[in-house]
Amino acid sequence: MSSRTLSTAPVVFITACLLVSSLACDGTTDISAFFGLSSDNTPDDASSQPIPDDDSVTIELVNASPLAVDVELFLTTDPAITFPELLFQEPNAYRDGIGFLSLGILDIGESVDISLDCPDALFVGTTGGQYLDPASGDVLTLGAKQRWAQLGPQFDCGDTVTFEFYFIDSDEPDVSLQIP
Repeated sequence: MSSRTLSTAPVVFITACLLVSSLACDGTTDISAFFGLSSDNTPDDASSQPIPDDDSVTIELVNASPLAVDVELFLTTDPAITFPELLFQEPNAYRDGIGFLSLGILDIGESVDISLDCPDALFVGTTGGQYLDPASGDVLTLGAKQRWAQLGPQFDCGDTVTFEFYFIDSDEPDVSLQIP
């Protein structure tokens, strides 16, 4: 005589179907919570994740250097400006929302995100920054490398463009440009 064991899987499945079915039919229960979804059918843990906005561009500035940095950010929406020589002019300097009193200076370890509406043309860059004594504000050294990117050829609406200011060695400042 052989012995058989009964599986409980069909019973569990039928019970779950009845539970879901009764929750769905009572008209007062949001069954999306039963499945770990929010009411808009996204996973609950996704609500803390930023949702990319295709109508904007985020410029992220990061000071990873041991000094304060005047980021010297420049941007324009003028489609006629496509060369760095034209971008890095005083009318295109951008300081709004960057650092203390919007002076364009980031303290040691500080970072800032700037969200801009996605225009028809956007050209953004830095001359490399000025590295400052955090106590006095005196310029100690200049970044020697310009970095820039243009909407269309290098990045798209919804992207984040990151400029990170740091030192290669103990005495050589640099800035990296990271785009998707």
